[in-house]
Amino acid sequence: DCMLVTGFPKDVWGTPQDNMREFLSFSKVSQTVRRLGSAALDIVYVGAGRLDGFWELTVNNWDIAAGCLIVEEAGGVVTDLKGGPDYLKEPISVVCANPAIHQKMLVVLNPSA
Repeated sequence: DCMLVTGFPKDVWGTPQDNMREFLSFSKVSQTVRRLGSAALDIVYVGAGRLDGFWELTVNNWDIAAGCLIVEEAGGVVTDLKGGPDYLKEPISVVCANPAIHQKMLVVLNPSA
């Protein structure tokens, strides 16, 4: 019953990490997946409880740093795609979610783990 949100790389048609597999996987296990167009806004909405989780495969640190702090201060969980704490380390990937679904999102993102 979760509402998730994500973004796609600006070169979605020219990169192998286009986020489509993950988008389809989450579409099958959540209520919906949205794409609002702003990683900063997406993450702040997770922190505010308007959305339940956000992930993105490749993103810039200036797009996510402030929002991730807001999520953490609100009691949410923020990690890289593997569940590691250093989500600002290159290449930057991020998962932000409420504590109830964060681990479940990591399972979807890492099916072979």
